[in-house]
Amino acid sequence: MRSWTLLSCVVFLAACSAPNDGVSTPDDRVGTTVQGLSDPAARRTRAEHIRDAALDKGMTNGALLAGIAQVETGLSHCWSEATWACQGPTSASCGGPVIAGAADGPCSAQQGGLGMFQFDGGTYSQTLARDGQEILDVDGNIRHAVDFVAERVRQDISGVSTTAEAIDWLNSVPVQAGNSKFEQWISLVSCRYNGCCGCSSQEAKYRNATLDLSGEFGAGFWNQVNYEAQFSAQEVPTEMTSGEEAVVWFEFVNDSSTTWDLDNTRLGCTDPQDRESPFYEQGNWISPSRPTGADHSNYAPGSVGRFTFVLKAPQVDAPTDFVETYQLLQEGVTWFGPTVSVTIHVTPEGWTDPTDPTDPTDPTDPTNPTDPNLPGRTAPQELAGGCAAGGSGAGGWIGLALIGVVVVVRRRRFAA
Repeated sequence: MRSWTLLSCVVFLAACSAPNDGVSTPDDRVGTTVQGLSDPAARRTRAEHIRDAALDKGMTNGALLAGIAQVETGLSHCWSEATWACQGPTSASCGGPVIAGAADGPCSAQQGGLGMFQFDGGTYSQTLARDGQEILDVDGNIRHAVDFVAERVRQDISGVSTTAEAIDWLNSVPVQAGNSKFEQWISLVSCRYNGCCGCSSQEAKYRNATLDLSGEFGAGFWNQVNYEAQFSAQEVPTEMTSGEEAVVWFEFVNDSSTTWDLDNTRLGCTDPQDRESPFYEQGNWISPSRPTGADHSNYAPGSVGRFTFVLKAPQVDAPTDFVETYQLLQEGVTWFGPTVSVTIHVTPEGWTDPTDPTDPTDPTDPTNPTDPNLPGRTAPQELAGGCAAGGSGAGGWIGLALIGVVVVVRRRRFAA
């Protein structure tokens, strides 16, 4: 691994020309040796710009970009930081001219690449017409670099078909010597950014610069992701019966600087954090304190993400109100966004309320068909005659005789 000489940061720039395919292409320089930023504080400030501007585009792996910038211009963006170069158009970030490439001919031709990432579409005016005035600003130059490398990843990496997927791929590259994915990135940069495909010497420059910058400012410098969210909507029942299951969901707007992922962006039980929920459904929840992860893997910044899971009402002996509180978290990193609380009224299975006037088991309920006191209803009447208490008359005896005949006939038929 190459060590930094902070008093004299010398960088050997691209030795092969890059094809101009209509997408922003860096400057073509041959064998130029340049001196970039050497002051440690200035280098850190520029690295912070790279990290934070990349985050604005959803890229959390800013060290990959920093490696490119180191090889291209030694992290310089302004002509005042590298007076060996040509003077480009005036930049508000610089308070003077932006750095311009010096290997495309005399400075008077105004044909060099512009800014830290050396975007070159021909002359200065042609480059600005293609890429926009934004590239003169230090942060705009960085954001344009994110767009450039994301497009190259989308074109070249198998299984990547959208810009969001390209950003996810870039964020997943470990900055680690010998790692196969990191080496795949180094080969891609050398070929598609610099135009030197299969050039081991150029690959070594990008590799060493990226590895050195990844540790130059201390552990954790490049991994400062901003996680934020806004509550959007929910669908949750307010009443359940013990043992009942319900599919519920919560939606949040992703205000983070990165795409939420299936594995680590989760909805968790809180108040207090990591509490175990009585509505836990084994086989559906991740754990008693983690209902679910994100439904999909494409919830990029600005999109609405849904988190769906099953509630199973707990067993209770009497009606009980439960307050369930949830919050998003990036597992192992941080809790973020608003807490969302819902109150769910749970009743025992088969429960009836004795104080409810409409309860069918209540004998005083006016809708109870067994209530003899309903309006217009009389008490059951006993038969007149001998079956009535204190009854008399021939009619009663005749009725008894007829009943006896019927009984005899039925017995005979049953016996036969």
